[in-house]
Amino acid sequence: MTWLIKGYAYGYKPADPGAGDTGYPVPYIWINLNSNAAFILYSVADDIAYWSVKEPDFIINEGQINQINVIGESNLFGITPGLTGLTSADYAAIESRVEHDLASEIDALLHASYTKEFPFSWGDATPAVLTDMVVGTMIWAIDLVLFEAFDGIAASLSIGITGTPDLFMATSQCDPYTVGVYSVTPGHKCTTTDAIKLFITPGAGASRGTGKIIINY
Repeated sequence: MTWLIKGYAYGYKPADPGAGDTGYPVPYIWINLNSNAAFILYSVADDIAYWSVKEPDFIINEGQINQINVIGESNLFGITPGLTGLTSADYAAIESRVEHDLASEIDALLHASYTKEFPFSWGDATPAVLTDMVVGTMIWAIDLVLFEAFDGIAASLSIGITGTPDLFMATSQCDPYTVGVYSVTPGHKCTTTDAIKLFITPGAGASRGTGKIIINY
């Protein structure tokens, strides 16, 4: 399986990236040479790098020996996953199309995103309103950064909307007892103006627990 990357700076590394790997441009694609997994750096704040697993945007020859995982454009070429028999000329044509026809679209996509940050604490009113969704906006990723672990019994955190408190991050996707960065990549296109909320259960006997939420649009 091969990675074809367009519109991003990228590199091949012997391990997965971590919060300390801040010396790269945003966005940046990191390929683990051993696992062949791809990661994307989409934010660096307070000397913390925020990485998420990057799934291919498009796969050529899916499941075949010569499978190509593509990052940087969508399936605009009419190529069906599993198609065989592509020649080097076909691949050259695809690359040329990406470089010329889609360059401005990719650039606009990469530079249109922005982030919002929201601090929180164990004693905050819950659910805490983070921000209102804007119709048509894509929520690419959400990070829950836990600075201080919670100490209450049966504490939990989730991010969602009224009626669906785990729409973006379920309680099972973060551990309020362990300091760290918990990331989800919902790729959610907003169709309503519902408020995005942080649902905090501090737990019985709680006296501590702080962090912040980072939303990438």
